[in-house]
Amino acid sequence: MAKVYDEVVGVFVISKDVNLDYYVSHFHIQDQILIAEQDRKSHTRLIYSCVNPIFEKSTRFMLKELLRLTQKSCMYFEIKSKTIIPTMFHELVHVRSRRFPHLLDRKWNHERFVNEDARKRQEEDIKN
Repeated sequence: MAKVYDEVVGVFVISKDVNLDYYVSHFHIQDQILIAEQDRKSHTRLIYSCVNPIFEKSTRFMLKELLRLTQKSCMYFEIKSKTIIPTMFHELVHVRSRRFPHLLDRKWNHERFVNEDARKRQEEDIKN
């Protein structure tokens, strides 16, 4: 939570579960950061963010402070078909995805991390 004079001006939900192998194999991450120079624990994922519109000009500062307070240096934000794009999206660096050959002999070894609760909800949705 980001506060100014005990008033909440922003909320950020992050996850420490990052499947770095998935990101490296599916995106051009190494174009933006030196993976070998980053500690494995210094990566995080942004799940949700909400900032008071009055303080939208300060979102870059809020993101820097979020990374500083959590002792992280890299933050990832995944966009899916039903993702609501946050207002601070323009502050993030866009990384292009890799193009996959159409005829692969084997599947990729690295799959996207899916939380167990989310997996159970998906299975229940399919049944219903």
